[in-house]
Amino acid sequence: RVADIQNASTCYFQQLVANSVAQKSEANDDISRDLGRSMPEIAEIASLEGQYRLRRCLSAYALHNPELGYCQGMNFIAAVLQLHVPSE
Repeated sequence: RVADIQNASTCYFQQLVANSVAQKSEANDDISRDLGRSMPEIAEIASLEGQYRLRRCLSAYALHNPELGYCQGMNFIAAVLQLHVPSE
């Protein structure tokens, strides 16, 4: 049962990522501006892979919650989570 919920969540996240990253939006423009400022002293975040993961997470969330979208500072919260939670 837990595995079914995890699989459904993973599929939903993957759909959000596929729809959000390619989309031209104000949120994605803001995310692009903020990525380089997201903990540049931490290699896991500053690396190309870290920036890619962070962009996917933030873009997916902005699409998931369009009323809030993306706001400055979310990048730091997502970066800390990225350090402690496995990818996807």
